Amino acid sequence: VQNAYDSHRKGHKLQVGLEGIIGEAFREMISEKTAAALESRAKVGRPTGGRCFGYTSQNQLVETEAPVVTEIFNRFAAGESMRAIAKDLNARGAPSPRGRLWYVSAVHALLHNERYLGRLVWNRTAWHKDPDTGKRLCVERDASEHVVAVREDLRLVSDETWQRVRARDTPATYGSHNARPKYPLSG
Repeated sequence: VQNAYDSHRKGHKLQVGLEGIIGEAFREMISEKTAAALESRAKVGRPTGGRCFGYTSQNQLVETEAPVVTEIFNRFAAGESMRAIAKDLNARGAPSPRGRLWYVSAVHALLHNERYLGRLVWNRTAWHKDPDTGKRLCVERDASEHVVAVREDLRLVSDETWQRVRARDTPATYGSHNARPKYPLSG
């Protein structure tokens, strides 16, 4: 058996320590290589993982979803509420993310996604592990670290519509970002 651990052998603590250091260095190397490969893909507008409603994982338009995206932007820009849009889409059985119902939160997220402008943004956030709790925390990166590629062939929303949506985008249109639950264990 390769790398077998024998706790009775002389120097066993040294073996464990060295294997730990080598394993950690290997994980860091793989992480750096993966990030470099994803960054090079992002710079030329190629897929970097994940799927966005309206597109395949290979950054191609989905014919049944793309019109729904455009409709949502146009309706919100025209003054309709996110709740009314979600309710109507559900009533009509319109395609939705993950094949479930439309929720206000899904409409909200969609209205904030720059991909619909044809702007692919990579490296926007980073995950850090809290050493005390062990929980992973999502942290927004500085804009200077973002990698942005423009792909006009993926645009579903005009600049004018995007600006009208941004002008309407206030906490009053969907509730406060930082609203706390009314009761300690609710939410």
